[in-house]
Amino acid sequence: MLIWGTVATPEEGERILTSRVVEFLMRNTHHTNRQVLRNNLELVKTVVELWKDCIEVPSRVIFEYFSSKDPKGKENSTGVQLLGVVMANKLPPYRETCGIDKMRFYTTLSANLSFKYKDTYAAAAEVVGMIMKYMAEKEKVTEGTFHDAVEKEIAVLHASRPEVFITDIYKIQLHYPSFADRFVNKLFFMLPKLHGQPKGNALEVLLSRVDHTDNVFLEMKNKGILELLRHRDESIQLVSLKIVNEMLKKLKETELLYLMPGVTAVINNPSPVCRETMYNILMWIYDNYREGESDTAAEILSMTKECLLQGLSDDESYLRLRVCNFWSHETRLPTDTMDRMVSMLGCMYSSNTEDQFLSYSTSLLLEMTSKSPDYKREVFEHPLSECKFEDYRIDHSWQRRHAAISTPMFVDTQASQSPTGTSSQSLSESMAHQVRETQDAHQFTATQEVDGAGSRKSAYNWLTGSQDTFAEFSATAGSETQSSLLFTVGATKKKTLTRKPGRPVGPGFGQDKLSGGKDQTDSAEDTSSQANKEILRLKRRFLKDQESTRSFFAKREARLKKMREDIQKEQKLRRHNMVTLYRSYRQGDLPDIQIKHMYLIAPLQALAQRDSTIARYLFTSLFCAIFDQIEEIKTERESQETIDDINKHLNFMFSNSTQYFSPFIGCIQDIAYRNCKRISLDAQNISTAALISQQQPLGVLLLEEYLIQKSGDQERSHKRARGAAAPVSQEISTWIELARLYKNLDNFDVLRGIFSGKIGTQSITREALEAEASADFQRAAKLYDQALGTTDWEGSRPEQIEEDLWDDCRLQCYEQLTNWKKLEECSTVNIDDNTPPNLETIWSDTYYQEHYLPYVIKSKLKLLLEGEENQDLLTFVDNASLHKERKALLESRYCEELAMLYLRQDDHDRAKYYTANRIQAFLEDWSETDTLMSSMRSSKLQNLQKLAEMQEFLKFIAKDRNYDDQRDRKSVV
Repeated sequence: MLIWGTVATPEEGERILTSRVVEFLMRNTHHTNRQVLRNNLELVKTVVELWKDCIEVPSRVIFEYFSSKDPKGKENSTGVQLLGVVMANKLPPYRETCGIDKMRFYTTLSANLSFKYKDTYAAAAEVVGMIMKYMAEKEKVTEGTFHDAVEKEIAVLHASRPEVFITDIYKIQLHYPSFADRFVNKLFFMLPKLHGQPKGNALEVLLSRVDHTDNVFLEMKNKGILELLRHRDESIQLVSLKIVNEMLKKLKETELLYLMPGVTAVINNPSPVCRETMYNILMWIYDNYREGESDTAAEILSMTKECLLQGLSDDESYLRLRVCNFWSHETRLPTDTMDRMVSMLGCMYSSNTEDQFLSYSTSLLLEMTSKSPDYKREVFEHPLSECKFEDYRIDHSWQRRHAAISTPMFVDTQASQSPTGTSSQSLSESMAHQVRETQDAHQFTATQEVDGAGSRKSAYNWLTGSQDTFAEFSATAGSETQSSLLFTVGATKKKTLTRKPGRPVGPGFGQDKLSGGKDQTDSAEDTSSQANKEILRLKRRFLKDQESTRSFFAKREARLKKMREDIQKEQKLRRHNMVTLYRSYRQGDLPDIQIKHMYLIAPLQALAQRDSTIARYLFTSLFCAIFDQIEEIKTERESQETIDDINKHLNFMFSNSTQYFSPFIGCIQDIAYRNCKRISLDAQNISTAALISQQQPLGVLLLEEYLIQKSGDQERSHKRARGAAAPVSQEISTWIELARLYKNLDNFDVLRGIFSGKIGTQSITREALEAEASADFQRAAKLYDQALGTTDWEGSRPEQIEEDLWDDCRLQCYEQLTNWKKLEECSTVNIDDNTPPNLETIWSDTYYQEHYLPYVIKSKLKLLLEGEENQDLLTFVDNASLHKERKALLESRYCEELAMLYLRQDDHDRAKYYTANRIQAFLEDWSETDTLMSSMRSSKLQNLQKLAEMQEFLKFIAKDRNYDDQRDRKSVV
C-alpha cells in the first residue's frame, strides 16, 4: 500500500477505513527495543505523510500512550513521538470527538516535561513547541491555558533540575522562539554557573531572542561576554559570536569598542566556522563605521581593518576568497586602476600583514584585467599556419601531482601508467569525433550553493572565472540542532536533483537514438525507485540474538570510524597537495600561439600568491607600468597630488614596518630606485630597513642614486636667492646613512672616502672609523666616548645623525670587545633617566627597539650566563610575552637569545622551540642573502654552528638514557 501510495491514494469515502488503519498502527507502535520502535515510527510517519488528507488523527490512542503518571517510566515517550508525527505533517494535535477534555489533553502532555529520562522530556518539549507553532499559525492563539501550564511545569524545574529546565526551553524555542521570552531573565541569571551543553543551549535560546531583549549588551557584559568569546568550546564560542552579530545594530560605539578585542581574537582560532562568523561581523562594522568621525569610531575601524587584512591570508581558501571579494568591491576600492593602486597603498597596508601585502595587492590589481573585454581575447588572432590542434590533456589529480610536472616530456608514459590504462593515441582517436570541452578552464556556474551556516553563498574566484563552492569545513559545527524525535521528517519527499558535471558526448550527439541511452522518463523513474527503496527499507527484520546484534554494530562502528579517519586524512592531503590548472593546452605540428591573455595573467597571479619573490617582481612591474601613465591620464595638478600621496604612503610603510619582510622591503626600494626622480624615501628609514631585511646592496644603490640626483640638481641651479641657506643637513643625513650601510658590509675603503671629502663631519669621526677599520676597537670605542662626552665644539655643532652614528658604532665596538658590562651601560643610558633604567621604556619608541634593544638583550644575557644574578631580562621578556605585538617582535628577531635564556632556566621545551624557529629563520635569510655579500654569509654560517650544537644538546638532554651511553656523551662534548 505504501509503494502504491503516490498512485493509489485512498478516496474521501474511505476516510473511516484509513483512520482505522492508522489507529491500529499507532496502537501497536510501542516496543521495548529502540530499533524496532524507531522503525515502527518511520512506518507510521510514512503512512501519515501519504494519507494525511484522508485520515482522522487518533488523539485518544496518542493520549493513552503519554498519559502515564510514572515520571520514571518510558512508555510515555512513544505517545510523544506519535504526536510529533502528527505535528510534523501539520495536522491538528487534538480532535474534538476523541472523548477527552482538551485542557486535560494538553495538561497531561505538559506533565511529560518533568519526567526523569531525556527521551521523554526532550521529545515532549519539542512537540510542545510544534503545537504552539501550529496554534499561532493556524488558530492564531499565542497565549492561553496551555502556554501557562507549560510555563508552570518548566518553572518548577528551575532550581531542582536546571539542566532539564534549559533543555525544555531550548527544544521549545526551536519551533516557537517567542515562548522563551518568559524565561530570558532566569537564563541570564543562570548563565555564569552553567557548563558544557547546557551553557550552549542557554546561549542558543538567548541568541534567538536578542532582538526582543532590552539592554541585551549590558546583560551579556555582566555575564562575561568577553570570556565567552574566548571560550575553549567551539560551539559556545560560535554562538557567542552569533549573539554579537545579532546585537550589532543596537550597539553604541563605546559598547562595540568593548567587544572588539574579543571578536578580533578569533582570527587565531583554528575553527573556520568561528572565523567566518567573525568576518561577517567585521565586514558589517567596516561598512557602517567607515564614515565615522569620532575617535572611538576611528579606533574600531582600525581594529576591524587590521583583522580583515589578515583575513586575506586566511588558511581556509573559501574564507580567503570571501575576504578578498569584500575588499575588491567598488565601494571599498576604486575600479580605476590608477586610483585603486593609490588607494591600496594607503588603506591595505598593515605591519602584521606585511609578508602577504605583495600577493594580495597584485591580485586586487590584476582582478581589474578580468573585467576587460581583452582578458579573454587571444594574444595572436591567427595561428602560425593552418594546423590541426588537439587538446593536450594533463592529469592534474593531486595523487599524480609529481607525474603532472613531467607530462610534457613523458606524456605517453604517463598515459600508459594512468589508472584508466588508455594511451594518448587511443585517447585522441576516441575523442576525434566528439565535442571537446571548452578551453576556458573552469568556465562554469555552480548549480548549487553551499548551504552551511545559514546563508553561505558561493564566492566568485576571478582566477578560475567560476563560483567556488569548495568550502569543505563543517559549516554547522557546534550549532547543529539534534532533534529528539526518533523519526526523520520528509524523507520520502522528492529530493532536489542537482546537475552533474557534463561529460563528452558521443558521435551520435543530436540524433534521436532511444536505444543509445535513457529516455526522458528515466529521471522520474530514478526518483520513484529511490522513494520505493526508502519504503522497502521498513520491511527489514530485527535479529533477536542480542549478541549477534551487538557484534554487528560494534564491527560496523569500528569500520565507520576507520573510514572517517581515512577520509579526514585524504581530505587533508588533497587540500594540501591540490593542483589547479588555470589554463588548457593544445598540441600540433606547430607551436600554439593563440593563447588568451587570461592564460598568462591567471597562472602568474596564482604563482605570486604562493611565492613572495615572484610577487615582488610582479608588483614592481605593475607599479612602474601604472606609475608611468600618471601624466598621460591625469592633469598636471592631479599628477602631482597623486605622486605626493604615493610618496606619503611609501614612507609610511617604511617607518611603520616591524617585520621588515625582505621581499617587501626590496620591492619598495626597487620601485623607488626605478622612479627616484619622483619618489623620495627618508634616508634613515632606507638604511634601517635595508640593514634589518638584509637588503644592503639595494639600499646602497638607492641612496647613491638619490645623492646623484641631488648633485645634478645643485649643478643646474647655479644661482641662489640672496640669504638662502644651502640645504646641507639632508645631504649629510643621506651620506651618513650610506656610510652606515657600507660599514655593515665591512667596506671601510668606501667609508673612508665618504668621511674624508664628501661630508663635513667632525675629524674625530674619521679617526674613530679608521681605528675601527684597522680592528683597533679599544681606541675606536675611546674616541666615540670622547665624542659623545664633548659639549663644546670648535665651529659648528655636529648634526644629530652624526651623534647617532657615534652611538651605534660605540655599541658595536664594545660588542666586538665582549665588554658586556660596558655594553649594557651604554645601551641603557639613553633609554631612561632612572637608576637602574626601566627597560619597559624601550617599547615607547621604535628608535629604541631598532638601535638599543639588540644590545640590551645580548649584554644582559651574557652577564646572566657569566653568573650575574640580575633578573631584569627575564622580567622584561615575561612582560613582553603578555603583549601580542611585543612577543611577535622578540620571536621574529631574537630566537637565538630566547633559546639560550630558557635553556639557562632549564625550560628545555621552550629552548627547543626557539632553536627550531631560529634555524628555520636562518634558512629563509640564507636564501635571500646576496651571494656577493661574502662577509655576511660567513658570519651567518658561524652562527649556524652555535644553533646546531644547541640543538644537539637539547636532543641529548631530552632522554635520560643518553647519560648511560658513553658514545652519546662524547658526541655532545
